[in-house]
Amino acid sequence: GLGTPDIHGSYGIFSYFTDDPAEKPRSVSGGQVERVAVEDGQVHGALRGPKNTFSVNGAKSDVPFTVYADPHSDSVKIVIQDHELVLKAKEWSDWVAVKFPMLPHLVSTSGICRFYLKSAHGPFALYVSPVNISPADPDLPICAPPGYARELVKDVGLFYTQGMAEDTAALSAGVFDDDEYRAQATFVLDESFRIFNHEFARFRRGFFFFYFSTLDLNQHMFWRTLDRDHPLYSRKLAEKQGDFLPWLYGRTDEAIGTALDAADERTLVLAVSDHGFTSFRRQFNLNSWLMDNGYAQPVNASDRAEASFFTNTDWAATRAYGLGINGLYLNREGREAYGTVGAGEVEALTAELVERLKAVRDPKTGEPIIANVHRRSEVYSGPCVADAPDLVVGYNRNYRASWDTVLGKYPQEHVLDNLDPWSGDHTMDPSFLPGVLLSSRPVAAADPGLEDMAPTILKEFGAPVPTEMTGKAVL
Repeated sequence: GLGTPDIHGSYGIFSYFTDDPAEKPRSVSGGQVERVAVEDGQVHGALRGPKNTFSVNGAKSDVPFTVYADPHSDSVKIVIQDHELVLKAKEWSDWVAVKFPMLPHLVSTSGICRFYLKSAHGPFALYVSPVNISPADPDLPICAPPGYARELVKDVGLFYTQGMAEDTAALSAGVFDDDEYRAQATFVLDESFRIFNHEFARFRRGFFFFYFSTLDLNQHMFWRTLDRDHPLYSRKLAEKQGDFLPWLYGRTDEAIGTALDAADERTLVLAVSDHGFTSFRRQFNLNSWLMDNGYAQPVNASDRAEASFFTNTDWAATRAYGLGINGLYLNREGREAYGTVGAGEVEALTAELVERLKAVRDPKTGEPIIANVHRRSEVYSGPCVADAPDLVVGYNRNYRASWDTVLGKYPQEHVLDNLDPWSGDHTMDPSFLPGVLLSSRPVAAADPGLEDMAPTILKEFGAPVPTEMTGKAVL
């Protein structure tokens, strides 16, 4: 499922081993770059294991490996535990099962990963996928019923268990080029189809649900190949990579065709997306705007651009802060630890922020950056509304909160180009991003929403719809 982590409990951390002097050892979002040395044709590295909760002295669960480079060709042999892999440059391994030791000879944690050799010489460069929880031997509950993952491996082979498996982080970090990312993303799609085709062939009656991650994550990364006004667009890029997204839509349509071919007059087929997509050309530093307009103050003004996660925020002098991509919170007394905004000030400050944010213009284009600012009462309901953002910022087409906003930073510049391959997005105002509902039966509702899917499905099965459930049947 979407929330399934890698073996570290994260969304996915790749490893990149290289002797390239231009690469410094560092952590990047979603990955780790490791400097290695090639000595006598050998490279020694290690896959970082999960935290060893059995150890009281901090013993690591890392798994070492050795790479032997062929001096006469661009190929290597990788030896890791009882596996020997021979890879040529630009070649991927199959899934490799790895055991991370927790208690020697007694307890280990099972993972699977894939190796990709970018180059064997000048420089040496080896990518290792995030280590996934092994579906053949899961140490965490990744499926229901508990034995289902093992059963599936016997039928279709090993597969990504990580929730969002397309390695967008490797492309954003420059570890993958576009072709390498396409290859890895296609592996994910092929595995999805293997599972879909296997399970759909067994399906006889009841409710069948399958999620394809392909269109979402790949549109995030390849929208720049279609949008001529994106700062990363070029004619050369479009000619080389512009076919990828249309091809992915065609592949995904195959699943819909399979379902429709098998459906009879009693069978309902729904194809649903929870949002649309648009270009992410320009990014807005919301927290910087708040600081420069008197709503936030730094502890150290000279360090405002570098400190992250609000560590340079003077909360006693701050009235509002942006958190996440769309959330805008007031620093409320009684909710935040160092709240400054009293209950009697909330309405006036809210109205002021709504008005001023909607008036912000991009100095480069003259366009409004923010289309709508929604009060939380317009968006949320239920018992947890008090913990929700006070305002939800609905960005205009082509604009989004900056990467630094998400990290709680206060850079000097307010608006700048988005130069990350993550070039498409769906966190703008929802009025620009309707999802899709395709149905094999007529849709009676004029404006169906995602919240209507559960009541619609319950009604199809003759089951009562709980009164507390949001939404309605739409067929």
